[in-house]
Amino acid sequence: FNGLNAHAFNINYAKAVKMRNIVFENTPNISTNVFKFKDYIFFSTACKYRNGCNISRPYQAQLSFKTTKLPADITFHLWRLDPLGIETEPDIIFNIHLE
Repeated sequence: FNGLNAHAFNINYAKAVKMRNIVFENTPNISTNVFKFKDYIFFSTACKYRNGCNISRPYQAQLSFKTTKLPADITFHLWRLDPLGIETEPDIIFNIHLE
């Protein structure tokens, strides 16, 4: 999970609030704390493709999750500004359903 598409909506912060058959690979993580998206995209030839490619950095391990079985669901609350707490009304609610 990363914030590249969220940046288009001026979304900078996220927290996973509801999960089914999802586990996070690191602690703390986006299900235990609100995290700020730090990623950005840049062009590089380091990918070894002749014409180069877009690369996202930095990798945020706190956002990494995997499914334990399908179907799986995860809901994120997204904020433009740093929320005062998880009770703060999100600007966007983003649901992912995998089958």
